[in-house]
This record gives sequence, structure tokens and C-alpha cells, in this order.
Amino acid sequence: MLGIAKPQTKNLIEVLSAGYRVLTECLWVLGIPVVLDLLFWLTPQVVVTPILEPLRADLDAAANALSNTPEQQQELVHSILATDIRLLLPFNYVPLYIVPLADAATAPKLSLTSPLIALTTIVLLNGVLLVLSALFLTVLGREIYPTRYPQRGRVTAVLHVSRAMAGYVLTLLLSALIVVVPFAIGAAVTAQSLPGLVPILVVVAGIIWFWVIIYTGFTIEAIIIHEVGLLRGLIYSLRLVQRHFWSAFGLLAISALIITGLGALWDWLAQSLLGILVTLVASAYIGAGLAAARLIFVAERSTPNLHT
Repeated sequence: MLGIAKPQTKNLIEVLSAGYRVLTECLWVLGIPVVLDLLFWLTPQVVVTPILEPLRADLDAAANALSNTPEQQQELVHSILATDIRLLLPFNYVPLYIVPLADAATAPKLSLTSPLIALTTIVLLNGVLLVLSALFLTVLGREIYPTRYPQRGRVTAVLHVSRAMAGYVLTLLLSALIVVVPFAIGAAVTAQSLPGLVPILVVVAGIIWFWVIIYTGFTIEAIIIHEVGLLRGLIYSLRLVQRHFWSAFGLLAISALIITGLGALWDWLAQSLLGILVTLVASAYIGAGLAAARLIFVAERSTPNLHT
């Protein structure tokens, strides 16, 4: 008696290869990260040093609890004061490569003196990147499942994904507060009497956050592939990681290794105008292929029936 052949689930190498094959069908989507990279490169940094300077004493105290030497403390405080708020992008999921500055001290800067203007700038920038991230991922998702959105046009689908992505990021930020605030209070209390416990508290908080990221790491892909809302996307991600832990962890680890490993190559290439342009295109291609691979992974391994 002949059995019915079941479709074979792709291993991680096949998933990655399939991701780049999907990308070749919609190469125009690379224009989104490349144009954004160019804008970040060609526009001045936006800093809020005048706003943070009055808080230097508080920053010094916080840095003292987290640093081992005065030099590390000063470096940490300086990095906070010189933070480019254009890089505060929790709502961005477009693979970006920010060109390293040859001389950060002399680079063009736009200093904001109003907290309201600074907050508005961050919100507007993240809002634009949220919509572009939804468009970027939705295009890839439609190449994987062309009939997945039968009831929605592209604009409607992008808006739906934008809302769900915003909910996911806000949920992560709230979770971070729940994890970080108690540990920060504990660190502040123990720093005076038991300073040796501070690094332990930081490690424990990091471990908790690590597992939150692992188990919710495929929420956005589930939202796009299954065209669901935030809650169901979270459930899909939790169940997927629970059922396919090692392959899910492997894909996340491989992606992180590729991005981290190639980061050194990109920085080496970005030493000339031609090198920067090549880097922007190459990094966008690598990042987009990995994003497509994650979508394929979720499409193959998550079930559309939450009751099964």
C-alpha cells in the first residue's frame, strides 16, 4: 500500500537558501534599507546634550554603579550625553547599516534643547520606520504566501501589520520595565552595602530578558504569515519555540552570528565612498535575506490552528 508523501520540512541551511531565493523575486524592496542608510549617513546627528547636561550628577552616580573604573564611568557618561537620538529605534525592523563616523567629535550635529521637541522627533522617526518596516516585511511575506491576504489590499495589510508590530514593541518595552525597574532599585540599594551583588543582578536581569526575546522572537513573522493580531502572534511564537526549540534557537543564533560577523567586514569596507556604497547594498541584501528566512521558518513550522 502506497503512503502519501508528506512535505519535508526544510533544515536551517535550506531555510536560509529559500529566504534569499524569495528575495530575488522582489529585489526592489532593498531600496527601503539602502535609502534609509543613505539618509542616516548624509544627515547630521541629533543629540540632546543640552537637555541631559543638568542631569550629569545623576548620570555619574548611575555610571559609578555599573562601571569598574573612573575611566569606564566617564566613557559611559560621555556616550550617554552624546547619544544620537536618530539611533533610538525600537520600532524599526528594517535591516540598517549606520556608517561609522570617522571623527565623531567633528561630525555635524543638531542639538535639541527642548525635551518636547526631542520626544516628538523620536516618536515621528519611529512612526515612519514602523510603517516602512511593515511594508518591507509584508512584501517579503507576500512573496512567500501570495494568497495569504485575500481580503486585504497592500495598504490595509501594511497598516494592520504596523499596528500589531507597534503593540509587540510596546509589550516588549513594558516587559523590559517590569524586569529592569525592580533590578535597578535592587542594584541601587545593594550598591552601597553589597556592591559585589550589582553585577549578579545585572546578569540575572539579562538572562530573564534573553529568554523573553527567544520565546517571543517570531511574533512579528507570525503576524505577517498568518495575518493575525498581536495576541495570536505571541501565542504562535511561544508555541513554535516550545515545539521546535533547537531549530528556532539555531536560526536566531545563526542570524545573530552572521550579522555580528559581517559587521566587522562592513566597517572595514566602509573606508571609502565606493566601499560605503557597496556596504549599504550588501548589508541590506544580507539582512533582507535573513528576514525572509525567518518568515519561511514560521510559515513551515507554525500551525494556523491555535486549538491544535
